[in-house]
Amino acid sequence: MQIIDIPDYVKRALNLLESSGYEAYIVGGAARDIILGDVPSDYDIASSATPDECLGVFEKAKIKTVDTSKKHGTIVVIIEGHQIEITTYRVDGDYADNRHPDNVTFTRSIEEDVARRDFTMNAIYINSNSELVDLFGGIKDIEAGIIRTCGEPDRRFEEDALRIMRALRFAAVLGFEIEEKTRASIFKNYKLLSGISKERIATEFIKLLKGKNASGVIREYLEVFGLFLPVLLKMKGFDQKTKYHDKDMLEHTLAVLDGIDPKTDELCMAALLHDVGKTEVFCVDKNGVGHMKNHNKYSMIIAEKFLSDLKFSNSFKKKVDNLIRLHDVFPQSEVQIRKFLAHSSVEFMRELSVLQRADINGHAPNHRERMAYVDLREKIIDKIIVEEQCINMRELAISGQDVIDAGIPEGPRVGEIMRHVFSKVLEGTLANEKEEIIRYIGDRFNGKGK
Repeated sequence: MQIIDIPDYVKRALNLLESSGYEAYIVGGAARDIILGDVPSDYDIASSATPDECLGVFEKAKIKTVDTSKKHGTIVVIIEGHQIEITTYRVDGDYADNRHPDNVTFTRSIEEDVARRDFTMNAIYINSNSELVDLFGGIKDIEAGIIRTCGEPDRRFEEDALRIMRALRFAAVLGFEIEEKTRASIFKNYKLLSGISKERIATEFIKLLKGKNASGVIREYLEVFGLFLPVLLKMKGFDQKTKYHDKDMLEHTLAVLDGIDPKTDELCMAALLHDVGKTEVFCVDKNGVGHMKNHNKYSMIIAEKFLSDLKFSNSFKKKVDNLIRLHDVFPQSEVQIRKFLAHSSVEFMRELSVLQRADINGHAPNHRERMAYVDLREKIIDKIIVEEQCINMRELAISGQDVIDAGIPEGPRVGEIMRHVFSKVLEGTLANEKEEIIRYIGDRFNGKGK
């Protein structure tokens, strides 16, 4: 029998339930991760104990409990600062909304509990002695790299349509193949996603985009993603008619997504959306060459609508919008780059470089000249950092009080002068040194100019 490393706090929860006469197993993503050889980020437990019985076991042991959803069979225990969700074996009722069961019935049968699980790889149960219950062959499917529903896929997806996005997310993140019947059912039932919370779809989608096989999953299940991002369907087979692109618009986009490293949420989303506006502005000149002027602007418009529809945060949308807006902009001089940094940050410029490198590598091999621009900009940013150049108003060698002391009356003009001085420092025409700036204020603005 395989010995599985289970954290002490989880073992304690399992042992307390087992010693009280109940079954208790690690389940779901934690069990799957253990079989995959990964360390789970958190642990869920399934037990034959009812919620009240669970509460009694842990209250007797003086362990803090939280009644999060007792009517659905779930409580939370807190052991050594860790939260563990414990859910009673149950049978789900009908799913009228294709998402949540109308009611649940508690059961002592592990077989009935396993039968309601979504995928075989998530239907593995592990107890405190490392003993496994695997009624649907989840371990075999993990070893084969296969995603398969527990039982009939149509029924599983009709119960909870979000499982369709979960299947695609697992395929992207784990690099697994979706079993044929499950795959066919996804195409049959994907329109059920229209009734699912946009926030839940967004959560699954952003995880999917960061997966190692995100491009392969998007390519294979393009029709599904077109349900909430229709422009992707337009991009397939779209010839940009330019020497700079040897792929259609969709394949270029997927190449850019593949090239993002590190795969942050915002960068992956920007990679997917950076060119979506090209379908709106595309035109062909008399020589048969394609042009997509102002595509950044239209890409931002489409991205804004899509991200708003999926309820992404304003800060997320702003970051993605800025990456899209600037993905075709390549400031080269030290002055230009200082000005860019003054309105963003070093971290943002580094992320922009990641997107631009991926974009350039997605072009035709003989037309990647702009990579030299990114390399040069990165060297200049390094120089600015090493030399601790002023790229922020807070880094100016003077304060508002210094301006007042230099003879400028207190009021709005002080701020105007500060901004003027900062622009001169960014341009490199004024050194960021207090005495020199004070002299400049005296000469330029009739101050005392000490």
